[in-house]
Amino acid sequence: LVREGRVGRVDSVAFVDRRHMPSHTEGPWLATIDYPQLQEVAIHHFDSLRAFLDLAPSSITVRVWNPSWSDYQHGACTEALVDFGGVRVQYTGTLMSHRFSVSIWIEGEDGVIWTDRKRVFWRPKGSRWFRPVRNVKVPPGDEAKYPKEGTTSLLNSLREAVTKGTRAETHGGDNIWNVAMIEAGKLSDSEGRTVAIDEVYSGPPPEGGWDPHTHMNRVIVIGLDAADAELIELWSDEGHLPTMAALRTQGLWSRLGTTAEVMHVSAWPTIYTGARPGHHGMYHAYQVRAGDQRVHRALPEWCALPPFWKFLDDAGRRCIVLDAFMDYRLEGFGGVQILEYGTWTWFSEPGSTPSNARREIVRRFGAYPGPEHTKVFTVPDPVWFRDRLVEGARTKAAVTRWLLEEHPWDMAFVTFGEPHGAGHYLWHVGDPDYPSYPAAGTPGAEQPLLDVYVAVDSAIGHILEALDDD
Repeated sequence: LVREGRVGRVDSVAFVDRRHMPSHTEGPWLATIDYPQLQEVAIHHFDSLRAFLDLAPSSITVRVWNPSWSDYQHGACTEALVDFGGVRVQYTGTLMSHRFSVSIWIEGEDGVIWTDRKRVFWRPKGSRWFRPVRNVKVPPGDEAKYPKEGTTSLLNSLREAVTKGTRAETHGGDNIWNVAMIEAGKLSDSEGRTVAIDEVYSGPPPEGGWDPHTHMNRVIVIGLDAADAELIELWSDEGHLPTMAALRTQGLWSRLGTTAEVMHVSAWPTIYTGARPGHHGMYHAYQVRAGDQRVHRALPEWCALPPFWKFLDDAGRRCIVLDAFMDYRLEGFGGVQILEYGTWTWFSEPGSTPSNARREIVRRFGAYPGPEHTKVFTVPDPVWFRDRLVEGARTKAAVTRWLLEEHPWDMAFVTFGEPHGAGHYLWHVGDPDYPSYPAAGTPGAEQPLLDVYVAVDSAIGHILEALDDD
């Protein structure tokens, strides 16, 4: 529910666990150790919180105590305040209650989720009533009562890890962060202060345990739809495009062949699928269909192969895809997918996954400033059109930064469509050799194509400013 965006941005969590679990009902050793609740019970709850929020803990404050009737020597009760990168968690756990009960409240911008571990309810913002949520069915064998619950999936995961070398769902490289939270919590209690997690553990997980969400370099792909490589090289060398110039100098710059030289519109699906048009089947904005002599506007879902972000999503990588050209909604996609917000030419209906993501973008940033291709019926006024595309690039950068800051991600893909529209309707204004070049000039838009490229270059720089070293 959290990852689907049901409650929007999560702000805080309240987690209370009460247990009637005096030491004489457990192994005799438990009564004599320090921090029994923190080390034996809370560690599992901290693990669950990391899974619910899909965030890394940054700091923790802990206080433990013993009720007067406790038969533990130390710490049968725990209070903790955990900071998960801005999401605050209030945690209370006790082994000396007179009953067993669990209560978890997850508060978000658009509502709240509550569970007692057996039932789940959610209440939308503005509603007086909670709504029940149907529990997810588990594989056969996993529905057994404690302590056998989930055993089937655990053993299957272990088998796959051993026989195929896949990453087990539960493994030491991930669990070490739970241990780090416990050790930081013990230090916090003993010294009476908030402790940053990296005070007790800041290195990578031990060899053989690798958490791809925490310790794998992320990838951002920025597409410039129909941009002209010669102009980028020229204007970078002349100092007009400092971001592109820096990327060319610091990284690798190379020209790639493109299927669009032969089959218009085929380049993006070829990039997405890693296949040629003869295999993915998308080669033009208008295509014929087998068994039909008519020409049809191409629909993205005709593509015979899925885009690469589906495979990343299936492998557990968190993806953000914004305005991919000729993109279509993927069923069951776990990441963020924004369709037709600021795309130059729409091939599908505007939408998003989660369903409220595109509406939230429009609410925060407004509708995309530039026109969509099918709404341009005549050659537009160059100054007006230039200004719309420049503002569109700025808006696209702001939306992208917001998505990257609000959602956890391993791969992000964003496409700037402004060079495409600018190439169609502004090229002639700045090219004296073009047949329709206005000899008298265009006041206020002497180089409108350059202005758009400069705006896109600045937008890319704005996005890069928000990224860290990974």
